[in-house]
Amino acid sequence: MSPDFDVYNKNRKLWSNDCNGIINILIAAAKEVFDEEKASSFILGVTEREIEEGILKNFRSDECFWLKREIRDLDLGHKSISRYKDTVGEDDWALRNARLFDNLEMQLKATLPASSIETISVDWSDNAIDPYSNPKHRKYTDELCEAFETRVEDTFNRAAEALSSEGLHDRLLAELAQHTALAQAKCKDFYGREDLMKKIKSYLLSEKVPKKPLLISGTSGSGKTTVIARTMKEALEWRDGKVAIVTRFIGTTRESSRVGTVLASMTRQIQKIYGQEGATDEFQSFNETCIRFTSSLSMATGICPLVVLLDSFEQLDPLEEAMNLAWIPIPLPLNVKIIISCLEEGDIKNKLTDDVKPIEHKLEGFSSSDAVSTLKQLLKQEGRCLTNSQLEEVGAAFARCSLPLFVRLTLQEALRWKSFSPPADTRLKATVQEAVRAFFQRIEQNHGRIFTSHALAYITLARRGLSESELEDILSCDDEVLNEVFSFWVPPIRRLPPLILVRLKNDLDLYIAQREIDNSPVLLWNHQLFKDVAHDMYCSDVTITKTLHENLADFFSGKWSDCEKPFKDRDGKDGSADRRVTAQPVMHGEEANLRKLNCLPWHFMQLQDFSRLNEECLFNIDFLTVKMKFTSVRSVIDDFTDAMTCLVNESKLYGTIRDTIQISQKALFNDVNELPTQLLNRLVKKDDSFRLLLDNCRKVAFPILICDQQLLTSPGGNLQHSFPSHQGRVVSLDLTQDGYTAVTYGKDRKVMIWDVRNGSLVQSFDTGDEEPIKALLAYDDQDIVVVTNQSFSTFHRTSGKRFGNVTFQSLGINVPAVCVAGNARDSKTKLHVHNPFVLAVTNDQIIKAGARTLDVKHMEKHRIDELSEGKIGQGSICVGFVGYIAVTDEDRYQLQVFSLKDFKRLALTRVYPAFELGGNVGLSIEAMCFSKEGDCLFVSNWRDGNILCLDVKDLKETSRLSGDVEPYNFRVTKDEGILYFPSGNKVVLRDKRNHNHTSLADHPCRVLFCATKDFNPLVTVGQDSVIRLFNAGTKLAWPATRSLFEEPENMIQSLCLFRNPRYALALKVATDRSRQVLVQDLLEDKLVRCATCKGNLEMEVYEEEPGNVTAIVRGPSGKLSILDLEHMTATRLGLSTKDLSPRSFRILKKHDGIVAVSSGGDSINIYDLKHNKKEKLPCEKENIANFQVNETETVLAVATEDGSCIVYNLEKQVRLFCLKPEDICPESPDICDFLRVSGVTNDGKLLVLETAELPKIWNIKNDQASSDLEIYWDAGEDIELSHTTVLPGNKLLAATNAGATYVFDIQTGHTLAENSFHRGEVRLSSSQGDTYLTYGEDSQDQVIAVWSKTKMAPMATFTSDQQLDEVTLSEDGKFVVGCLSNPAKIVTWHVQDLSKAREKCMDGRALFRNEVLDMNLKLDEEEPTEDRYSTDDNLESEEEEGGNLDDFF
Repeated sequence: MSPDFDVYNKNRKLWSNDCNGIINILIAAAKEVFDEEKASSFILGVTEREIEEGILKNFRSDECFWLKREIRDLDLGHKSISRYKDTVGEDDWALRNARLFDNLEMQLKATLPASSIETISVDWSDNAIDPYSNPKHRKYTDELCEAFETRVEDTFNRAAEALSSEGLHDRLLAELAQHTALAQAKCKDFYGREDLMKKIKSYLLSEKVPKKPLLISGTSGSGKTTVIARTMKEALEWRDGKVAIVTRFIGTTRESSRVGTVLASMTRQIQKIYGQEGATDEFQSFNETCIRFTSSLSMATGICPLVVLLDSFEQLDPLEEAMNLAWIPIPLPLNVKIIISCLEEGDIKNKLTDDVKPIEHKLEGFSSSDAVSTLKQLLKQEGRCLTNSQLEEVGAAFARCSLPLFVRLTLQEALRWKSFSPPADTRLKATVQEAVRAFFQRIEQNHGRIFTSHALAYITLARRGLSESELEDILSCDDEVLNEVFSFWVPPIRRLPPLILVRLKNDLDLYIAQREIDNSPVLLWNHQLFKDVAHDMYCSDVTITKTLHENLADFFSGKWSDCEKPFKDRDGKDGSADRRVTAQPVMHGEEANLRKLNCLPWHFMQLQDFSRLNEECLFNIDFLTVKMKFTSVRSVIDDFTDAMTCLVNESKLYGTIRDTIQISQKALFNDVNELPTQLLNRLVKKDDSFRLLLDNCRKVAFPILICDQQLLTSPGGNLQHSFPSHQGRVVSLDLTQDGYTAVTYGKDRKVMIWDVRNGSLVQSFDTGDEEPIKALLAYDDQDIVVVTNQSFSTFHRTSGKRFGNVTFQSLGINVPAVCVAGNARDSKTKLHVHNPFVLAVTNDQIIKAGARTLDVKHMEKHRIDELSEGKIGQGSICVGFVGYIAVTDEDRYQLQVFSLKDFKRLALTRVYPAFELGGNVGLSIEAMCFSKEGDCLFVSNWRDGNILCLDVKDLKETSRLSGDVEPYNFRVTKDEGILYFPSGNKVVLRDKRNHNHTSLADHPCRVLFCATKDFNPLVTVGQDSVIRLFNAGTKLAWPATRSLFEEPENMIQSLCLFRNPRYALALKVATDRSRQVLVQDLLEDKLVRCATCKGNLEMEVYEEEPGNVTAIVRGPSGKLSILDLEHMTATRLGLSTKDLSPRSFRILKKHDGIVAVSSGGDSINIYDLKHNKKEKLPCEKENIANFQVNETETVLAVATEDGSCIVYNLEKQVRLFCLKPEDICPESPDICDFLRVSGVTNDGKLLVLETAELPKIWNIKNDQASSDLEIYWDAGEDIELSHTTVLPGNKLLAATNAGATYVFDIQTGHTLAENSFHRGEVRLSSSQGDTYLTYGEDSQDQVIAVWSKTKMAPMATFTSDQQLDEVTLSEDGKFVVGCLSNPAKIVTWHVQDLSKAREKCMDGRALFRNEVLDMNLKLDEEEPTEDRYSTDDNLESEEEEGGNLDDFF
């Protein structure tokens, strides 16, 4: 094809004439040789044949329509007439075509109903049909397009409704259809392999073979997929159709890319086959998925056995638990066979071999007979033959390489040969790599070199494949490709014609796989070999590769969407055009754009484009938070790790941010929108290189909580990783001997396995419903022994498969003390293994079992002498070594050591003296471990901090390490002889050789466990259940000082906010028990007043005017005073109160008074501050428990210790009614024993009472019970609420002890919102505006969350590394105040969005002009006295002043 346009046109005209002549000859010959029907294939055009097959022969009125274009006044002499009417060639040729067209039109009119024919007319013009300049023509094209779109849409909608009504929309059926289609396509290419198919048949039909899966392994291109497809077909014939076959070609569809979805899908199919369909809900955990799948296998019967076929097993997504093979039961259930194919090398193949131990058949190359047989069948199928010399050439090629892939490529090349092809054109390649290269070169010849090379290069360079639409968009922006494609004609839209890409894909069909990645069907190379060759041919030039990566990056960033891209055409002329490429926002509606999130960073890294990588990805908070939410936090960490590798000069910057995210994982697992908060607080002291990132954090479009102080650990220290682990307390931690893998066991009944080198969770598995005790590594760390309160089990560490379980009931014992110990030789490897035995110790016996053979049959029982005092059981400490085990009694007073050779007791002693009145305190053993040589035991107690070294053989003390901290859960390093253990919030190290000691690894909470090999890393588990990895370094510092810890300095005991948002009033408690009254300027973060006092105080701010700032204070004796905060002087009010929690009094702002419980607790006092007088409201009940006043100060409700509640009209100061326990809860009055008033609604109509069970709602106006709260567990059981707060709008905010919070409609009892955002106890606080606050006080939580009352959703969160106290939301809801201990600090967070800065949140006028920090406050100097108003007789009786409810309302 000549690039010269004139030459091209000349040759085109010549060819047209020749072509017409050839066609006439073919038509004449066809009419003479063939019958009419067969001859028509030479006469009719392709379009007419399609119409004939699709409409005339198979007419369906709901699927066929004809848009008939009618051009009036057509000018047959117009230069562009050939675009609208067939006029090419001689007159008789045109007449023949016209007759054929008229005939087709008549048939269509006769077949289609009038409703399926739509005529759209247009008038011809001098410019032909010109919609760009002719309005009528533009209207015509619009009508044509609209009519087509409407009819196609209606057709598809009808088809979709039909499928839905037939049940074909079912996701499972759609999944099966794709796998079946692939199997059918692969079966067409199956030839030979007779020996292998006989072995597979024998496996499926024989009952004598071992009940194990069959593994078919081989190299890429060896034909594994085709074998599985053929097996799927043959198995039906072998079993005469009486077999259930479940087949999955892994990676073919979205649901077949992850092990969890594969198992769920197969389970549904098996249940359908055997008519035992279960629940259709999504499986909630991998363990549950495994259980359901293995249970479904038992449905197989002898009449209809089950065959499961899994192809390309190595392609399972490793992000899920692909390496956990617990779902493959060994032995297989009766009537079940499983066949798996995978690559012959790789981690999954090794795991299958090691854990499942399948029957394995390795695919080798084709035998010569198979290759020849394949050749003959293919030639016959194509109706071809080869010459003898050509057959010899093919046979020689097969002799050099017999891989199925090479055979296929060779046969494809041979089919192109002609009988007259010269020998030089019939030479085959010697290797499969050369054959692939030749194949690509043929593709280039057929489709164009630039188009082919760029298309294949894009597929090769794309990290996660490319969908067809993506590849089309990318090629449409590649002007080199378009200039080649548009050699002779430039369309009005500068975009790659779709048909060109379709043709290329068809030619690559056998070697391109389509798989679901990021919820999109993408194209990938089916064989690694093709990818390698394509990379070598098209991606080896650095300059070209950079350009291609840039084009990929531009596409995924959306650079050229909705805009014109400039270009130079073939002639070098400049232009620009809209390429109509897909936009690439981070979110598509409610779904994330996973393609952009996962692909864009990679291409920027390959370009070394530091600026765009930061701006669009790694410093873009929207990008990062969406990716964390819809993929994982780990995927973002991996992006920064990749950036460190690709952009070496910026590795320190990216490493710091990566480390910051790693130690923020606890927060990010709860709420990814906390990312900017975590970055701002942890990177507060970093340099300008972080400025863009931190500026972006402050500019996020969603509210965030910004703290005024740095509370979070900065990166760059010893802490390397921090991530939450179990949903509940961790009960044990163990570490492999190489220090690379940690195993934790938690109260959530899960075992988690961690890679401590990169801080990632390898896998987790459930252990059942029994109460966890501990998990121990055994058998050279290959197995995990799990001990519960009912049994012990053995799980394989890498697969999570349980292969041994013994209940204590079956052994006739209570919960024993359990450890692992010993040394033995493996029967297969002949190597010594560490800790191969599980030992259970009771009062009178030691039970020994192999970790690999944990069952009753293989257990040894050895009698031992019983202890004279105490018993051995769950509370005992039990540790093992190569030749010994040491165990205490449950009280941990007695210690005894046994030999593993004969299980004789070597020694028994009481390590610490028994209790003596006025003498010994009776210490018990707190921790114990063997030395690295195993010749001595280290033990410690809970009090003196000393570690004793005892000789194993006689338990006599040989030395001791003195200390001043309590050692527990300690270990000893095997290489340095260092004892280390958690103590408080640190890890303490003691060198037993020179008695040096030090501490490291500061934690924000108490450390429970620690383990290490060489302190790099050191693995710890805190009370917050967070796994932390510390790099303590290879050289440890041993300070001379002996004191490792200081006692807590001080704390904030109570905190009270001013109405002026600028100030807070607090009571600080120091270690010497002295108190200080503090006034903090929150805006400027400084103290403005500080006065020392004695005793506990209860305070509430009263007046807030410059020069007149006061508070009401309850002193230690219960007396109330007005405290002048400016001068810290007190004026006694002559009013005493009872000490109640949470408050003894309350200021009535509306009435300018105080409501307080009398010191005797039998009445309510109302003190008028303006007139300095007091009124008493009698209760006729003793011991008031608490009281509440609604915000409008109209109703006062009082709860008493006997479970009654008295309600007063506060404005008239009269009693309305008294509720007794039998009124509140007639069916069970006992629940009112701990009655408390939770609140009264602002309108004074509803009362909320806390009982021992659910809150009770009382209608004050009607004096009757209101609706009960609708709140239940899933099982239908009531939930106990621990804290409640009344919200505006008659809503109740409530929290449970388990961390769940609820919002109820008090009037109806309906649940408006519920969530399980927190763990454990939750502190509640409400503002006057649209927000309320929750704070998880549990050490596993420590999350502040500010919620919207209208949306019932969290607005902003902050997860603290440190425990916080007195966390409170300001009245206006704009900021949060909390307190730290050690040292005591008041901390603030402001809720920042695009319109609110910290200064605006805390904007209030100054009330204090200077700082006075050394004042003394004197309260209650005289002895407590009776309340002088307690005998006031002016109050009249209830009958005389009784309240009237109608008057009140």
